[in-house]
Amino acid sequence: MKNFLFCLLLVASFQLNAQTEKPKFSISGTAGVTYDYYGLTTDPKTPTFYSARRPWHLVRFSFQPTMSFGDFKLPFNINFSPMRNNFGSPPFGFGSLPGFPKQTFKQWLTNPMNSIGINPSYKWAELQLGTQYLKYSDLSTGDIGAFGYGFSLKPGKFRFKFFRGVSQQAFQPYTGIGTPPSFVGAYKRTITMGQIGLEKEGKYFAGFNIVKGKDDAGSIASPLIIGPYLTPKPAENLIISFATKFTTAKGWYGQTELATTITSRDNTAAAPSPLVKDLKPFINTNISSYKDHAMQAGFGKKAKDWDIGASMKWLGAGYTTMGYPYVQNDRLEYTVNTRFNAWKKKMNVTASIGQRFGNWSTASRTTQIIANTNVFVQFDDRFSVNANYNNFGFNTPSILGGVKNVGNDLGINPTYTWSTSTMAHLLSLTYNWSKYTETNIVPPVFTSNNTHTVLLLYAPSFFNKPDISTDFSAMYFSNKSSLPTKLRIISVTWSLGKNFPKKKINLRGQLMYTNTTINPYTASNNIMATLGIDWKIRKYRVIGRPSPSL
Repeated sequence: MKNFLFCLLLVASFQLNAQTEKPKFSISGTAGVTYDYYGLTTDPKTPTFYSARRPWHLVRFSFQPTMSFGDFKLPFNINFSPMRNNFGSPPFGFGSLPGFPKQTFKQWLTNPMNSIGINPSYKWAELQLGTQYLKYSDLSTGDIGAFGYGFSLKPGKFRFKFFRGVSQQAFQPYTGIGTPPSFVGAYKRTITMGQIGLEKEGKYFAGFNIVKGKDDAGSIASPLIIGPYLTPKPAENLIISFATKFTTAKGWYGQTELATTITSRDNTAAAPSPLVKDLKPFINTNISSYKDHAMQAGFGKKAKDWDIGASMKWLGAGYTTMGYPYVQNDRLEYTVNTRFNAWKKKMNVTASIGQRFGNWSTASRTTQIIANTNVFVQFDDRFSVNANYNNFGFNTPSILGGVKNVGNDLGINPTYTWSTSTMAHLLSLTYNWSKYTETNIVPPVFTSNNTHTVLLLYAPSFFNKPDISTDFSAMYFSNKSSLPTKLRIISVTWSLGKNFPKKKINLRGQLMYTNTTINPYTASNNIMATLGIDWKIRKYRVIGRPSPSL
């Protein structure tokens, strides 16, 4: 496989101010453009172990200036690609297929691959325009982007927030040639959110959140209504939550949140619902509507050398929020967390253990053990070791036996550093072991996967040539599973960087060789070269007259 990457980054900033006064107006920020070329060739062409993982050509522009005039600030966050293929949201990469309808300008503008946002602010008031990724709370909204408008007001201890935007543009179904269809379509989705509360930063917060998401039923002209491939029904969702958070001077901390959600699977269904009442003016229910609740809480005590706490979360079977569209509902979980220092503060230990119950509202509950620990030891100024262990267990009870699986992960990372009169050296060795077993009682099926990874890294630093940076690494990876094939990967990498301070240019490159073996096939060889160039430009201007000396 061949891969070539070329990056060009321009960074510009300038300031305008009077010499003897506090700067009144300034502009600072970054601007850049990157071009990625990706090429893939295989010999032989079959079997197809490798597939293209990115577009062949990709150009990105970045423009992030901030204008300041006293208490007024105008930051821009503009990152976009002029290519109108969609890789980050529906239709999930189908845009690269021959004949597939390309994005319209509106779809391109709201594509999560692009981010165009402006956030002007004055003291405690902020406008939010364009693409925004906003987190209000853990149970309301936080992991999706939307293109729209809103504000955030923080006068004193009061908090007022509002935002409305499109989180998903409409995409028409695409049937292509023959069956099955390539894409069943996606409705335009608008999300509206608000928050009102009281907060003293670093001390406490208490507030209400409300989030509503609704699909536009008219945004798809011809939905697929005849099986077996159907366009999903346009949905509607409302969630209201009350969240609190506090921290005391003596180290006590805690947070809670209670939430209620109403969801309509099909917002075109007949109304009203015989089971769920309307919550006007926010949502009108219908025969596809359902209602449920969720809650979470966590408390603990933090000191200088230790920390201990506990948390729990419950999500009802009908808990749904378009602010977290991929959340797993109908579950109960609890965890206990701790951290402490030992051995004259040379050792730091972080650990947690907990359990998760799935299908909580049914008789066939699943159980899952979650445990992890991390130990860091600094033996002296040169030698340190970091070790971590994670355990994952899952059990699905059943009259016929169910499914049981166990996952174990172990990592050890010793690091040694030393110096001479001209150089500093860093030598790091990382070993990771991962084992997964799964047993299906009826029918009797046993699945296992065993992985070993070893990575050796050496990074020298030259005292008399600080403008040069380099490192060498070698990796060995092996995977053995219950399948008849075995995978082994060996790679060697060399990285080199050169900085030209006077010309404000930074060159960096990487050369990597990879040998891959998948039994019973012959080994394949892969060479990848990466080249990057940074060019920084800085300009300073001074406006004003110096005051007379006293």
